[in-house]
Amino acid sequence: MAAAVVTPGHHACLYISGAGTDYAAEALTDVTANTFYRVTAAAHRVMHPTIAVTTSSADTYVPYTPTANKFTVNRLAGTVTFGTDQGAGAVTMTGGKWLEMQPMLYAKDFSIGVKPKLVDTTVMNCAAGPYVSNGQVLRELTGSIGTFFTPDSAATFAVATVPYPPYFLDHLTDDTVFALRFYMTAHWEMLAWVKVDTEKIALAVDNMEEETVSFQGCADLEGRVCTKISTA
Repeated sequence: MAAAVVTPGHHACLYISGAGTDYAAEALTDVTANTFYRVTAAAHRVMHPTIAVTTSSADTYVPYTPTANKFTVNRLAGTVTFGTDQGAGAVTMTGGKWLEMQPMLYAKDFSIGVKPKLVDTTVMNCAAGPYVSNGQVLRELTGSIGTFFTPDSAATFAVATVPYPPYFLDHLTDDTVFALRFYMTAHWEMLAWVKVDTEKIALAVDNMEEETVSFQGCADLEGRVCTKISTA
């Protein structure tokens, strides 16, 4: 039996979303049979979580699985799925925004947890089948980020939209939604929509000043909280 391969933690990277930029005839790559497309430019794939999106197709947007003449998107993966064959011609993104993803400087650890929950889906007057049924749903997504606090830095986390630190403290009382990209290994990454939950800054005389931020997941316009992407 082959030995297990363990990936050292220092290969992990963490990115956070910054400024939004309008799509303007953004190229899409045809991945599967003129129905499944991906934003060609890798840096432009994370879409704004709630702003309406349009394409050069005559098909109209829906937040669920598309039927004929409809399309939907995965805003974290940068993909567009059509219910109707688009033919061999080029299809582009014509509306919506993409979010700039920047590496988080000074981050030293992070954690993320996704908890499922069984809910009762029993209905009355079942013609046949079990008297009680259950379905599994996503209960919550939570996590934390540990960083070295750098109050003297002009741009602590190197995100263009942040003119001064502390970065997360400014968003404890608003509804700002961030995209986080957890690049785990050379083969896969996870992306999630989150809001800031708590921020803690601590200092010991024999240590560096440290900051810990916890977050909770939230859903985008399609009801998606997180997604896993293969980078192989």
